[in-house]
Amino acid sequence: MVDNDAYGGGDDGDARRTHDASLPNDDVAGDATGDTNPGDDDTPDDRASQLNMYLSDEGDVLDLTGNQLKDLAGIPLPPTLTDLDLTTNRLAALDPRIGGLERLEKISFRQNLLTDAAVAGLKELTRLTLLKDLVLRDNLLKKVPCVSSLPALTLLDLSYNHIHAMAPLASAPACVRELYLANNRIGTIEALDGFSQLRLLELGSNKIREMENLAHLSALEELWVGRNKIKEVRVAGLTSLVKISVQSNRLTSMLGFQVRAAQNQCGYWEFREFREFREFREFREFREFREFREFREFREFREFREFREFREFREFREFREFREFREFREFREFRGVRGVREFREFREFREFREFREFREFREFREFREFREFREFREFREFREFREFREFREFREFREFREFREFREFREFREFREFREFREFREFREFREFREFREFREFRE
Repeated sequence: MVDNDAYGGGDDGDARRTHDASLPNDDVAGDATGDTNPGDDDTPDDRASQLNMYLSDEGDVLDLTGNQLKDLAGIPLPPTLTDLDLTTNRLAALDPRIGGLERLEKISFRQNLLTDAAVAGLKELTRLTLLKDLVLRDNLLKKVPCVSSLPALTLLDLSYNHIHAMAPLASAPACVRELYLANNRIGTIEALDGFSQLRLLELGSNKIREMENLAHLSALEELWVGRNKIKEVRVAGLTSLVKISVQSNRLTSMLGFQVRAAQNQCGYWEFREFREFREFREFREFREFREFREFREFREFREFREFREFREFREFREFREFREFREFREFREFRGVRGVREFREFREFREFREFREFREFREFREFREFREFREFREFREFREFREFREFREFREFREFREFREFREFREFREFREFREFREFREFREFREFREFREFREFRE
């Protein structure tokens, strides 16, 4: 298992690996031109005594962390070493004596100045058959080093470098269980075909756009891909996955997690049936939507037709009013010959005729509504007819309101005629009075 203190571990998600609290090389290494190695002019024994160094009593653990060493000259490397920690120094090359530490199991070069040329010698270290943990975190690497000579390697940490491609990992031993490549410049996930025992993969803070070439990693339990440019989660085939981090990406769909859940519950074939069922349901919803759209167009057409009929009805009403006005003008002339009694009879007859026309119109409207209902019933179901009936009641209410306004207009018109009749009667009495006065003057 990874040592959290040595390798930037913790329980805070991607932040524990991709945003380590340690300072970069330039901040901790000091001035490259200055005299940073303590005791350069001293003997090897004097130099070792001045270092911040820890060597266990058994001679199996050596910790040289934070000494700003440029090399390991004068520092004893017991052949019994199993754990060598060279974190936070200024090493630019590998000490050849490391290749003879046959018992070495862990070595850390974290936060040094190692380049691709400096670590090229790893493929020559054929005697490190027990080495399990190799930490090259936070150096100056641009390529993945060749580690094919380390048959027992289970942990490889290449985070915080400048690596662009994962292709050289194809030659890595199949026993690697933990692979750390956070904070590099990787754009494609590749070369993981031989990692059949991989349990943890850290690819946070890179430039990855797609989760690909992972389906064969059936033993993978943890996957960290936060702070990339991923749009779609793909975890098909990762049957052992228990932890995944995809924070700070460009996700547009959570379908990958749904696929995983469907696979876990139903199996592949049932998932395929589920996907076909979902497509069928979407097709059915689309077909219903298309029918709804056609119904809406039909309803709009029907409303247009009703509007056209309403406009014709309004023109007919105006024509009827014009005809009534003409009849009224003729009647006014007729009233000069007859009296008020005949006018009242004529008004009652006109109201009767209007009532008969209104009854015929109502019967015609009911017949038209029945015909529309029959056509509507053939087109849709009864539920839609109920909505149509509500619309019809609204339309009848609107026509009733117009009829009520018409009745008020008719009463106003009769009042105006009555006022004109009263003025005519007063005028006739005035004319008779004037004739009487002229006659009396004539007689005098």
